[in-house]
Amino acid sequence: EYIHEPLRRSLTDSHAYVRKTAVMGTLKMYYLDQESFERANFVDTLYDMLRDPDASVVSNCILVLNEIMARGDNGGMVINRAIMLHLLNRIHEFSDFGVLAVLELVPRYIPANDEEGYQIMNLLDPVLRTN
Repeated sequence: EYIHEPLRRSLTDSHAYVRKTAVMGTLKMYYLDQESFERANFVDTLYDMLRDPDASVVSNCILVLNEIMARGDNGGMVINRAIMLHLLNRIHEFSDFGVLAVLELVPRYIPANDEEGYQIMNLLDPVLRTN
C-alpha cells in the first residue's frame, strides 16, 4: 500500500517519460497485489490517461489495460465509441508499436451503425494504405 501515493504522483508528473514508466508500474503493482490495486482505483486512472498528450503514455495505457482486463468478458480493455474515435484520430502520433496496439482494438469494437463503420474505415485509411 505504500506504493500507491508515489505511483499516483508519478502518473500525473509533468514529464512524459515518468508518466509512461508509472503506467508500467501500475501493471507491476497489479501482479503484486490485485486487491490493493483495485482499491486504489488505478483502472479508472489509466482510462483517463488515454487522453494524455504524449502518445507513448497512451500506448502503454492500452497495453496495461489490455493485460489487466484480459480475463474479463471483453478479453481486454473495454472500448466505447469515444475511446475508439479518439485513438483513431490520434493514430498518426503513435510509434509503430502504438499503432499496432490501436489496430488490435479495432476488431473488438462493433460500430453502432453503417455510418459509424464508414467513419472508422476513413480514419484507418491512411494507416492501412500501402505503396
